Amino acid sequence: MRRGGADVTIVAGEIVVHRALEAAERLATEGIQAEVIDLRSIRPIDHAAILESVRKTGRLLVVYEGVKSYGVGAEISAMVAKSDAFDFLDAPIVRRRSRPKLCQSETKARQLDSASAAHGPRRVWRRFASLKRRIAMTATERAQTHATRPLPPSQASIVNV
Repeated sequence: MRRGGADVTIVAGEIVVHRALEAAERLATEGIQAEVIDLRSIRPIDHAAILESVRKTGRLLVVYEGVKSYGVGAEISAMVAKSDAFDFLDAPIVRRRSRPKLCQSETKARQLDSASAAHGPRRVWRRFASLKRRIAMTATERAQTHATRPLPPSQASIVNV
């Protein structure tokens, strides 16, 4: 446990622990005492500490880096849901995936993507023009084929009567 509290349990691992501690400090200014549990390792997870904290606070927030589905947060949530600590919860378990900060090259790549998106209207206009040509061409073809096309059998019987 990195920080004690009585209102909410924040379980965090890896680099997200620092962000969880910052969030706990912000919550403290609003009068909310957050208990931060540091997952030093995923295997073995300190089940007893997490369950004891959830029983004490009645709320659980799991924050981690990685995928939301099938991740560490899902395992911790399932562990709490299967235990008797689930009966102590006053609110649903919340899982949040923290996105890592971008390095400079990734930021540059995103800037280039947004710059190329500015040329999007030209592409849209070209697509619209080609679609318009196809519609006009099919209308002309449709007019030509209507004159020479035989009637379907269901309509031919009506005309012949």
